[in-house]
Amino acid sequence: MKPIVSISKCNTYDRGLIKSSIVNCLQLIGGIDKYLTKGSKVLLKPNLVVSSPKEKALTTHPEIIRAVGELFSDYGVDLYLGDSPGLGSAKKVATACGIYEVTKYLGIKIIEFTPRKEKISINDTKLGILDMAKEIQEMDFCVNLPKYKTHILSTLSLAVKNCFGTIVGTKKFQWHYRAGHSEELFSKMLLDVCFNFNPVINIIDAVEGMEGNGPTSGEKRSFGFIAASNSALALDKVCAEIAGLTPNDVGVLKQAKTLDLQEDWEHPKIKGVGIDEVLINNLKLPATKPYDNMLPLFFKNIIRKLITSSPKAINEICTGCAICKNICPAQAIKMLNNIPQIDYSKCIRCYCCHELCPQDAMGISKNLMGRVTNLFNH
Repeated sequence: MKPIVSISKCNTYDRGLIKSSIVNCLQLIGGIDKYLTKGSKVLLKPNLVVSSPKEKALTTHPEIIRAVGELFSDYGVDLYLGDSPGLGSAKKVATACGIYEVTKYLGIKIIEFTPRKEKISINDTKLGILDMAKEIQEMDFCVNLPKYKTHILSTLSLAVKNCFGTIVGTKKFQWHYRAGHSEELFSKMLLDVCFNFNPVINIIDAVEGMEGNGPTSGEKRSFGFIAASNSALALDKVCAEIAGLTPNDVGVLKQAKTLDLQEDWEHPKIKGVGIDEVLINNLKLPATKPYDNMLPLFFKNIIRKLITSSPKAINEICTGCAICKNICPAQAIKMLNNIPQIDYSKCIRCYCCHELCPQDAMGISKNLMGRVTNLFNH
C-alpha cells in the first residue's frame, strides 16, 4: 500500500485559514468518508503533554481541534477526545491550553484513559506488555492529532510518538525505565504502540511547534504548515525530510526500516504543496542528539553515560515541588533542602525530569567528553 501525505501552507492560527487548510489536506488524502463511517464513534488524540497555555506551543492548538471537530461532526460521527498527559488529567491539560472550551462548545466528550484488562504483547520479548487505554477498544476509529516538536529522547515528536499518550498514566514512566536507555528499544516500543493504536487519519499541527530541547523545554518556532496522512510513519518521514533529516536520523523511522511492513511508508505519494515549499532550515535539535549516532553499537551501552548529556537542576529557579523526584522511573533523584540531587550512577538519561518540570528548572548539561565529541560532529 502506498500511503498519501498531503501538505498545506498555513502560517497563522486564523480560524478560517486553519479550517480551509485541513479541508484541503483531508480531500487530498481521499476525504473523510474514505476513512470514517457515519454514526461511528471516533476518538481524537491530540498532544496534551502537560498543562500549558496554547501560546507556548507545547500542545496541539485548540483551533486544530475546532476545525477537525466541526468537520467530523458535520459528517455525522460521535466525537470523543482523550490523552494521558505526563502530569494531570486530560481535562486539566485541555483546560489550560484552551481545548476544553472548544470541546464544550462542540459537544465533544473528554475521556480519561484507564487501563484495559487485556494486555498487549509487543515484538521484543525483553520489553514485555503494553498497558494501553481500554477506551481505544470502545472506539470505531481513532484520529491522531500530533504537534510538530523536537524530542530529547526520540529526536522528533510527531505522529508515531504522539501515540505514546495511549499508555495510561505512570505506566509511561515505567516504559522510559525499561526502554529509555536504548534508542532502539524505545523506538520498537513506540512503533508497537502506534501499530496497536492504529489511527486511520493523522493530522499534524505544524503551524507553530518546538525546536531545541523539546517536547516541553525547547523554543517555540513557526513552521507554517499542516500535513495529513493515512500513515503515521509516512507522515513522520515527510516531516523529517522537511527538516532536512533522513530516516536514519529519527529513531522510529530507522527502526521501521528493519521491519517487514506492508505499507511503503518510505515512498509516500505527496499531494498539495511540495516539500521544498515548507522547508524548515537549520532546525535546532535536542542537546542530547548530536553524538548519539557516532558511537558503534557495541560501545553505545558501555560508555553512553560518559558522553551523553545529563539532566541537571537549575537551583535558581527550582521551586522544590519534587515532581522530578516523584516521576523518575529509575528513582535516581532525592530532595535535599528542597533541591533535587541526581544520582548519575542510577540515572538512565530518559529525561522525564526535564520533560515534565513545570518550571523548566531541570536543564541539560553536556559533560566534557560530550562537548568534545560534539565539536568533532560539527
